Parts: sequence; C-alpha cells; structure tokens
Amino acid sequence: MRITGGFLGSRIIEVPKSGVRPTQDRVRQALFSSLVSRVSGCLFLDLCAGSGGVGLEAWSRGASGVWWVESHPKTFRVLKNNVETLCGAEAVCGGALRLVREEAIRFIHQDTTECSFDIIFADPPYEIEGHGGVSWVEAALAGAAQKRLLKDDGVFVMEQSARNPVLPVSGWRVLASKEYGETALVIYGQDSV
Repeated sequence: MRITGGFLGSRIIEVPKSGVRPTQDRVRQALFSSLVSRVSGCLFLDLCAGSGGVGLEAWSRGASGVWWVESHPKTFRVLKNNVETLCGAEAVCGGALRLVREEAIRFIHQDTTECSFDIIFADPPYEIEGHGGVSWVEAALAGAAQKRLLKDDGVFVMEQSARNPVLPVSGWRVLASKEYGETALVIYGQDSV
C-alpha cells in the first residue's frame, strides 16, 4: 500500500498481516479529491485508523495536525511505526501528530480531547455491531456532536460497506455519498443550530 498524493506520495505503508481492511488507494484518492479544499491546514482525526493510511494521506496533503485512534495492540504498533517512519518521531512528540490507543467510540465520549477537528474520518470494521442499541454510525455522530469534536463547518466521513444503507442521523445531514465497488464513503455535516 502506498500514499497516493502530497509530499509523501508513493511512500510505502506497512499493513498488518491480518485484522485490518485498509482503505484502497482509489478510495483514498477519491476521498481527498472530494475534500481538497478542506485538507490544507486542517486538524484531521482518523478513527479506527488501522495502519494509518488515511491520516498519513491527510498529513501528506497539507493537514496541520493529525490524530490517529486505534485500539488493537499489534495494529497500533504498525500504525506507530508507519507514522514515525514517514513523519519522524519528533513530529509525534511535538504535538502536531498524535497516536491514541483507544476504542473509537470510547475516545469520542472522553472528556480529555481539548480540540475540535475540521475532518473526522471513521473506518470501523464493516461487520461491527451497534453500541447500546444504536448503530456505530449513530453512536459516533451523537458522541461527536455532544462533545463538540467537529468544528461547525467540519465534516464527518464514514467509510462503510456499500451493502449497508446510508443512515439518516438526527442532527446531521448527508452531504455526499459515493460507492467504490464494495466500499461507500458517506460525508456528514452537522445541522445548523
């Protein structure tokens, strides 16, 4: 797997041998083409980060800061190695880049996140069940709204199976939805208050 654009373009990303489903190159290219006006200078959150490819792509294309959230210990080690190899350990230690080992929904509901993000990207396992009787998407969006994790004009991008319906979620509107084979990208924006 390679970075598809920006100053890290063509650099190789290590991928764990099992337990992840990396976002395909063409899906990452399409994602960043659709977000091109938002990425430069943004603060980017990569939930269920896996090997870190989407967040690394954001950094490569001009994001001012990237946070990666991944819960699996072995996958987190691969993620950490990728970020430190491609971005430098000093960037991680300096604060522009942050690695968080935590389950994504738990991270969203924490009170310790001191900032809001311009772009939140989530790529949970396609077969993941809901949380507390609601879908993963609903739990993530509700938590992001409650904790004000997303700036007012920010977007929450959900990667999901193309076989799953695009869910309407209270307080959010679907800005765009596009399928790429078995994968769909759904871009949500918060309703005005």
